[in-house]
Amino acid sequence: MKLIRIGVAAAAAFTLAGCAPKASVQKWEGSMPALPPYMGPVCLLPGPLPEGTEYTFLGRAVGNMYTYGSFATVENTLADKVRTVGADTVYDKRMKMKIAPIPWGAARPQIWGMAVRLKAPEKFDCVASGGRLFGNGQRLPVQKPADVATPVLSGSSYDDCMRRVLRISDSDLRLQAIEACDAAQ
Repeated sequence: MKLIRIGVAAAAAFTLAGCAPKASVQKWEGSMPALPPYMGPVCLLPGPLPEGTEYTFLGRAVGNMYTYGSFATVENTLADKVRTVGADTVYDKRMKMKIAPIPWGAARPQIWGMAVRLKAPEKFDCVASGGRLFGNGQRLPVQKPADVATPVLSGSSYDDCMRRVLRISDSDLRLQAIEACDAAQ
């Protein structure tokens, strides 16, 4: 009986480990070999880098989950992964929810973009360019005016928010709504 319990526990742990967020930096045309690991905050930028920004291209960064989850979890994992190859910025970041045929993977978050190391990071303002900074497994806070209140969602409120988001048929509006749910979390 004890052996069966150990076997069931091991199978459950193995299954849950496969559901964790994963990220990688793929070699891409024109990418350079990995640099020494970067220890500072990583900028995830939804658009292109400003004109004239010099960088070293390190590859295509990809992050996803194999089950239901939030973009925030995948963004943290992606930031941690690109840091290991020396990148400090991911630009042209794209995000989508991939619909799966199985119930427990109904909407899986996926993120991808181009991982780079800026040659003059002191000249680049991530937040002013529309990006978000991630450091050591968490999104770094952005300085907001004192008169702006940010709602805090409990776990069930976040789930309710995501349920409403999944009813939106327009992909651009859905993505904006998902970011609003993640930001309020």
